[in-house]
Amino acid sequence: MTLLDGRVARIAPSPLHGPAYGRPERELHARLERLREALPDHGGGPAPAVPRARGAAVLAEELSAHCLERLRTGDPGDRDAATHRDALVALRAMATEAFAFDRARTAQRVTGCRIALDVLRAAPTPHHLVEELCAELVRHVGFRRATLARRDDGDWEPWTAAVTDDCPGDDAPRELLAAPPQRAIARVVRAGDEELGLLVVDHGPDGRDVDALDREAFDLFAAGVGATFERTAMLARLRLQRDHVLERLAAVDRDVGELTSAPVELTHLPEAGSATVAPRVAPALRNALGESDDDDRLTVRQAEILGLVLHGHSNASVAAELGITVGTAKSHVKRILRKLGVINRAQAISACIDAGWEPPRREPPVASSGSDDR
Repeated sequence: MTLLDGRVARIAPSPLHGPAYGRPERELHARLERLREALPDHGGGPAPAVPRARGAAVLAEELSAHCLERLRTGDPGDRDAATHRDALVALRAMATEAFAFDRARTAQRVTGCRIALDVLRAAPTPHHLVEELCAELVRHVGFRRATLARRDDGDWEPWTAAVTDDCPGDDAPRELLAAPPQRAIARVVRAGDEELGLLVVDHGPDGRDVDALDREAFDLFAAGVGATFERTAMLARLRLQRDHVLERLAAVDRDVGELTSAPVELTHLPEAGSATVAPRVAPALRNALGESDDDDRLTVRQAEILGLVLHGHSNASVAAELGITVGTAKSHVKRILRKLGVINRAQAISACIDAGWEPPRREPPVASSGSDDR
């Protein structure tokens, strides 16, 4: 497995990488170290030394605890007790400074993480996100080198990498993978259940060790990258499905366009009395209309009902017109459809029109003998 494009991205250093970054805290740490060395020893050992990577606030806290213990166990009236009391006052002021530095650096690193993740969220595809990941991490989060590795036959192999311009870059990816834990931070980045890769960062071959704030900022970024990768992959799938649907709709539009623009040839209905009838319906219709002597001919009543159906009457309307029940009318219609060999009223009407069949003329009702109209 080789690096994307066979190169390591070069990033211009930002204020997070410059010598001024963290200088006030380094100076505070040096003052704390001088105070620690000046504290008297009562035989219980000197005040504890704290690596600079743990921060000035931690050193101030541990030195305060040391002074309090010496005051508790020592003679409150001797000269050394006064020195420890004065040191406690100075340590309180230094601890306030240290916490202020920590808050400012934390806010700066969190802001850098947010900016880097915002840039990655704009990536159109997961591939583009992976290409830009290490560059944005170096550019905005304050590390000088970063690499993303993937498994290859069980071993981690560099996939993408980025370094600041003032760092050697050719061997940076493999140097990062081999760096000790106090010099570099490594995390497996996951997008849901999928393992995206191993992300490793440091402050360069000649830089400082990583500290607690570095680890917090890196963990925040790594978690955000996993969620961003999932989101980008989902949006890419949705865009692909959208394009597929649009292609299908365009194909349907083309087909409909061809149908609507094709010439239309009109057919003429046969004249009344013509024997031209659809092949399947014609025999049954001729039989039903009395052109044969078998039992499938329509009765006089059924022919009368078929005439009403041709004029659009419903079962209820047929029943009212003929003075029969709706159930009887419905039974007559079913038998008519069966004799004609059709399945619904529309087909029956179409077959009769094609055959040119005219419904029988209905006689007007005879007035009763008691009528006043003579």
